[in-house]
Amino acid sequence: MIKVYGSHFCPHCQECIRKYNAAGLQYEFHDISDGLLDLKQFLMLRDTEEEVFAEAKANGKVGIPVVVKDNGEVTNDWRSFVPADTKDGEDADSKVVIGAACNIDGTGC
Repeated sequence: MIKVYGSHFCPHCQECIRKYNAAGLQYEFHDISDGLLDLKQFLMLRDTEEEVFAEAKANGKVGIPVVVKDNGEVTNDWRSFVPADTKDGEDADSKVVIGAACNIDGTGC
């Protein structure tokens, strides 16, 4: 089963969760803002998977959501797991606010 590291406070992570649920994907969500264990696991990934997080680090972003595949491979391309024919799964309460982001300057997570 894939693991997703993110935060329920992150609009991009909210979108990921919504789309994975709509697609019926099996995954474990590890909320880095909800506990030290998940945060430490994420920081270990961020420190060791330099290629995956290089762009996020260069732009002052956190780098979430990030996916760890069953084989241990780490990717920030969470959208690649959503089948093309999946309905969006949006409703009035789950839309990502345009421009919402985790960074202070509003540019992303």
